[in-house]
Amino acid sequence: MEAWPPVLASASMDPAHWTYHAEGAANILVRYIGPHVWPFYNTQGADEAMVLRIPKKIHASDARQVPEADTFLSQVLVHVLPSSSLPCMRRLDVNDTWLPFLRALAEKCEPVRPMSRKSAEGMDMSTPHIWIMRDDSRPLPASRLVVEIKPKCGYLPTLITTRYPCKFSVPKYHMQKLYQLGPKALGANTQTWYNPLDLFSGDVRRIQRAVDALLDDWTHETGHLRMFVDGACMPFDEAQMYIPWLKTAGSLSLRITHILMENQHLLHTLVQEQQRLDPYDIEGIAQLWQTRKGKPLESTSAEELPQITLTDYAFVATNPVPIVSSDTDMRRVMAAYLLAATLKDVTLFLPIDDVQGTSMYRSHPRSVRVVDLDAKRTSKLCQHAKKDAAMSAFVHQLAPETCVAPHASDTCDARICT
Repeated sequence: MEAWPPVLASASMDPAHWTYHAEGAANILVRYIGPHVWPFYNTQGADEAMVLRIPKKIHASDARQVPEADTFLSQVLVHVLPSSSLPCMRRLDVNDTWLPFLRALAEKCEPVRPMSRKSAEGMDMSTPHIWIMRDDSRPLPASRLVVEIKPKCGYLPTLITTRYPCKFSVPKYHMQKLYQLGPKALGANTQTWYNPLDLFSGDVRRIQRAVDALLDDWTHETGHLRMFVDGACMPFDEAQMYIPWLKTAGSLSLRITHILMENQHLLHTLVQEQQRLDPYDIEGIAQLWQTRKGKPLESTSAEELPQITLTDYAFVATNPVPIVSSDTDMRRVMAAYLLAATLKDVTLFLPIDDVQGTSMYRSHPRSVRVVDLDAKRTSKLCQHAKKDAAMSAFVHQLAPETCVAPHASDTCDARICT
């Protein structure tokens, strides 16, 4: 059987068969919507469909230092996450023959790009590569539903010293949300919020609590869960029109929880690697940088930071994060933190059976797929240091009495008050 996805030629690509799908900070995804034929569908295998991942034009000075996505995947990420959950990627070298296709796609995509993304530029017409990937938002055979979850950071740090004891008891996700609320954070009841520590806990009751919170956010068109029906992203009210059993209270929550319990190895590995790769926290890295360089990390330019290589990433993926006693150690600690940041920003795709009744109980477990695994630019170190200091100080001032329980097994769910 021929490998899928195969290499494509620009001559075989019809812009009419592709449409805008989604985008992140660095890439635009276009999905195939043309005839159901090989090679655009895996008709010889599991019938997956294609998406193209096309880089956006980025002017950051350190943008070109980031390892290519497929290389980062094959040489780094395979050492920290189960290979069965990682995406399939095939790099395509782009030459002048691709330009008409890319320009036509850019013209189609620009009118439908979200306003929140239009502040950044669109497709990079000078990119040397694009990538073919499996469209993980499309359901597998015998299903119409895929749930997307961004789980975020799943642990509390174990810092030796910190200016902000709230880090020992308030999940980073909650700290960020409180900081975003600003003055409205006074009196906020965090008990009802999604808590990543619950999702990664391994405890079925806590996992379901996290899922219920994610679903509640989804019904209000907020949060870190999305639903795809037949490959189309839909809000709660619209999804109910296509999938009537979603109206049954608790039915979707039970199915998502069941799949997450079936994939505990992946979740355990993901949070374990998040924590292993970030022993210092960005606050500790900033302290080390200040000591070694005599300058605050948050005000350091990208040009002044060490250039982190694929070799550095590969080292920390397969070795303990070092104690800093040299510039090489400092560079590798930074590489480990950035790799952890990638793992804290992943997206999980969960295929959901859409048949009423007991269809969630399958003889063969549904596998969760992991995407959004790009390496981070080194300038993220400075941005994260600045944001961490600001939001930690805010939460500490907001409720210092709720932030004194070190290494709590659960989280600080008290009502935030003065």
